[in-house]
Amino acid sequence: MQAIITKYVGPTSTKASRIKASCVTDTKGVTVSWDHGLSSDANHEAACEALKAKLLWSGYPKTVMGALPDGSIAHVFLPRELSK
Repeated sequence: MQAIITKYVGPTSTKASRIKASCVTDTKGVTVSWDHGLSSDANHEAACEALKAKLLWSGYPKTVMGALPDGSIAHVFLPRELSK
């Protein structure tokens, strides 16, 4: 299994803030608009879930997340026995 990396992408003159999710299998990934009604963690989780859906990984175990030194977030899959 591999990790999903999400990263905040700030606004530009033509685009609003967003979160980009990618992984080794799909380096192009998906980009999800920032939802101001959600927390920062929830926005990263939404981008992770969007990439899981794109790759048909929704049936895989739950993910947990942790910050990386560059400010991005790593989402790793829990073993099935721990995700209950």
